[in-house]
Amino acid sequence: MKNYYKILGIPSHASNEQIRKVYRKLAQIYHPDSTVLDKDHAHEKFREINEAYEVLAHPEKRNSHDLTLNLRTLRQPERSTPTPSAEYRSKVPPKPITSANQLDFGRVTVENRRCRTFRLENNGGPVVKSSINLSDPENAWFKVSNLTPVSDTDYPMDIEVQVDTSGLETNKIHRGWLEIDLDGKTARVALSVRVTPAPKPEVIPTKLDFGTFYPGETHVLTFMVENIGGPANHKVKFETSSQNKWFHITGYKNQSNSFCPVEVEVTVKSDNLEPGQQYQGWIEADLEGKKAKIFLEAAVAKPPEPEVQVSVTKLETLRKHAEGVWSIAFNPTGDILASSGDDGQVWLWEQNKNWQARQLKFDKWGGWFNFGSSNSAIHHVTFSPDGRFLALAGLEKVMLHELATNKTSQLAIDKTHQSHVVVFTPDSQILLADGNRGELWIWDVATKQEQGRVSAHQNDIQTIAFSPDGAVFVTGGENGRIRLWMLKSQKEVGCFEGHTGLVRSLAFAPDGRLLASAGSLQFVGGHRKNDESVRLWQLQTGQQLKELTGHTKSVEAVTFNPAGTLLASSSVDHTVRLWDVATGLEIGCLTDHAMSVSSIAFSPDGELLASASWDKTINLYNLVVRETWVVLLS
Repeated sequence: MKNYYKILGIPSHASNEQIRKVYRKLAQIYHPDSTVLDKDHAHEKFREINEAYEVLAHPEKRNSHDLTLNLRTLRQPERSTPTPSAEYRSKVPPKPITSANQLDFGRVTVENRRCRTFRLENNGGPVVKSSINLSDPENAWFKVSNLTPVSDTDYPMDIEVQVDTSGLETNKIHRGWLEIDLDGKTARVALSVRVTPAPKPEVIPTKLDFGTFYPGETHVLTFMVENIGGPANHKVKFETSSQNKWFHITGYKNQSNSFCPVEVEVTVKSDNLEPGQQYQGWIEADLEGKKAKIFLEAAVAKPPEPEVQVSVTKLETLRKHAEGVWSIAFNPTGDILASSGDDGQVWLWEQNKNWQARQLKFDKWGGWFNFGSSNSAIHHVTFSPDGRFLALAGLEKVMLHELATNKTSQLAIDKTHQSHVVVFTPDSQILLADGNRGELWIWDVATKQEQGRVSAHQNDIQTIAFSPDGAVFVTGGENGRIRLWMLKSQKEVGCFEGHTGLVRSLAFAPDGRLLASAGSLQFVGGHRKNDESVRLWQLQTGQQLKELTGHTKSVEAVTFNPAGTLLASSSVDHTVRLWDVATGLEIGCLTDHAMSVSSIAFSPDGELLASASWDKTINLYNLVVRETWVVLLS
C-alpha cells in the first residue's frame, strides 16, 4: 500500500490547505512541460503526485487511506479557508538567496558523475513564477537532478546538481553557472570541475612464463601493476581464473606511497600438479573499474630418467682395525688399498692375494709406535699419482712413506694440531696438508723441504682437492665456504658459497669441469648448523648446478668414478649413496655399515668401490655401470 503522505512529503496530520499548497508546488516542479528535470523521471513523479492528491484531498478517501495505514484518527471535512484578499497579499518582491555562490566538484575522472547540493531560500514576498537557467543548455555538462522542499512551504528548497564528465576534455577545468529566477529576481551559482583521465592499470610484463619444472619444485615470479591513467582513490583488486588453481598470489609490495605501482608475487607449487601437463591461467587487475590482464603459463615435466644405471655386488668385508677406520685409498694401479684408522695403524690390502693385509711398519725415526693411544690416530692416507709414496696425516704429524724402500720421513710436527688431510699434486712433485688454524703447509716431495705456508681459512681446513691438470686446488672448512687457489701464485682466485655448515669433503670430476662438495654439521656460538647436502659446482663460473639431497645426517666424503658419470657420497647416516651426475638423481644406496661411513674410494678402472666405517670394517663392492641410451626415430 502506498503512503501518499510520503509521496507529497507532508505529515499525516497536515491540513487540507497544506496539502493543496504542497501539491501545487510539486506540480509546478515536476510538470513535464515546464520542468528542468529529466522528462521521464518528471513524468513518473508528476503522476504519483496527482494520484496522492486525488486521495488526500477528499475526506472519505483520506479516511480509508488512513485506516489502511493503521492511522487511528478519522478526518472530518474541513471548511475551506477563504482566499486572502489582494490587500492582504504582500507587495514585497521575492528575493532568492543561495547557500553557496560556487559549487566546486573537485577532480572527477572522465566518464564519471558526481553530485553536489545547495540550498535556495526566499527572503522576500510570495513567488508567482520560478525557473532555473543553465549557462549552456545545449551542451550542458551538468543538470539539476533533484529538487527537495525542506518544509511544507515552498522555500527553503535543496537543489541537487549532477555533473557528467562524459565527453569532456581531460586535464582541464570546466566552468559554468546555474541561475535561479524568482519573478525576475535572480541568484547565480558558479560551477567548476576538473576532469582527470580515468585510472588505467597496466601489467608488466603481460605474461608470466614459469617454464618447465619437475614435481616437488616451487617457482616464484613477480609482476608489476602500474597506473598509466589518472589518479586512483582505491587499491587495485585482483581476480584470478577459476579453472585449475595451480598458482597463488602470495605477496604484495607497494613501491610508493600511492596505490600504484604495486609488485605482485605469484607462486607455483608442482606438488599437486600432473606431470607431463601444461597449465594456463590469468590474473586480472581491477583499478576502479578499469582492468588489465596478465596471462600465466607453466608446464610440469615428467620425472627425469637417469642417464646411467649401476649394478652393485658386495664382494668382501675387510677387518683388521681395532678402532674406527678414518681413510682409505687405492694406489694408481688399483691392486693395493691402503687404510688408516683411529688405532694409529695403516694396513695395505692386496687384491692379487685375495685382499690379504699387511701392516705398514714405520722405522724408529718416523715414530707412530704408540698404536691405539689417543694421539696416534691417522686421519688421512693417500698415494702419490706416480705410486712411489704414501702420505699420511694425523695428530702432530704429516708423514711421507716411500714404498720401495719402506722408509718414512716426518715432514711436520705440531703438538697443538691434528692434520685432517694430505694431498699430492697430479705430477707428484708437491704435497699439501692442512696446518694449524687454517694454514696450508706446502712441501717439495723430492727434497722433503717445506716450500711455504698459506693462511687459507680462519679455522681448521677440513679438505683439499686438486684439479686434474694441477693448475688450481680448492679448500673447504667452516662457514660453508669453498676457496679456489692458483697453485703457482698461491693466491685465492674464487670463493663458492652455498653450504650452511662445514664443508667436509671436495672432489673434482675427471674432466675438471665439475666440483663436488659435502656438507656437514657445524657448531657456531653454541648453535647447530646442519648441512646434509651434496652439491655440484661449475668450476669456471662458480655457479651451483645441483643440490643432491637424500642423506639424513652429515656427509663425510664425496668422490667421482673415473668416467665422471657416477658420484658416490658417504654419511654419518651409515649409508653410501650413488648419484647420476648428469641428472642429479640417486640411483643406488648401500646400507651395509652399522656406523658412520667416513671414507669412500673408486678403483682406477671404476669397477670397485671401497667404503670405510667407524664400525671398524671396510666393504668392497663390484660395480657395473651402464649408460641409458635413448634412440630417436625420424
